[in-house]
Amino acid sequence: MNTTQQQRMQLGRKISFLKRVIEVCEIADTHMQNGATQRWIYKNVIKKQFNISMTTFSNYLSIPAKKELAEALQSYEGVVVEQNATEEPTPNDDLFD
Repeated sequence: MNTTQQQRMQLGRKISFLKRVIEVCEIADTHMQNGATQRWIYKNVIKKQFNISMTTFSNYLSIPAKKELAEALQSYEGVVVEQNATEEPTPNDDLFD
């Protein structure tokens, strides 16, 4: 596995993680707007759906996930473009043009 593939895998994992964090935060925000506490949200919604600890839940709420996701997506696109530029064409590449 070359360095570019490793970078893509690492960025892919980070993107998946950040999407999960965003999902947790959006659920929490919805319930907080209705007056629920973080502890209630964790015990009644998050723990059942995501199977994470209260500490992890609190950490997720402090991550600027949308900003980090935008940066990770830009990096991922750069790595993909870089990899495509260095790949040699295969005989079947012209079949899809």
